[in-house]
Amino acid sequence: MRNMAPAAHLRDPEVQLHRRRAAGWLCNREGGGIRYGRIFKPAADLHGYSVDVVDMKDIAGPHHVHPNGEIDLVMPLEGDARFDGRPAGWLVCPPGSAHRPTVSQGRALRALPAARRPDRIHLSTAAQVTPPAPTGPTGDPA
Repeated sequence: MRNMAPAAHLRDPEVQLHRRRAAGWLCNREGGGIRYGRIFKPAADLHGYSVDVVDMKDIAGPHHVHPNGEIDLVMPLEGDARFDGRPAGWLVCPPGSAHRPTVSQGRALRALPAARRPDRIHLSTAAQVTPPAPTGPTGDPA
């Protein structure tokens, strides 16, 4: 996994996300203490991409695997919030990576760009993950 500091040109979108979250329309759904919402639905003019935003405070989400990887923009809201132990910035997890998404030391927003087309990388939010079906030792369904 790689962590990269947020670029200067991302500051304004980050400010806008914080404002919209504070206004109450961003992250207007909740599951298991994790607030989330979608700011862009998959669309042709976005090449099949959507963007989900997740608001977490000192909590761990369900363990899951990303067969095609995951991209997160981590934006602390309170304290020195960390996502999976990492500070503010972009986090790129490789295909096959697994984690229990965890925010510690405060509160953070995560923006997750996600492709919904099979020819693009598939990403999912912690609040909406469906665990894979169990498999036997040969990889066949159990």
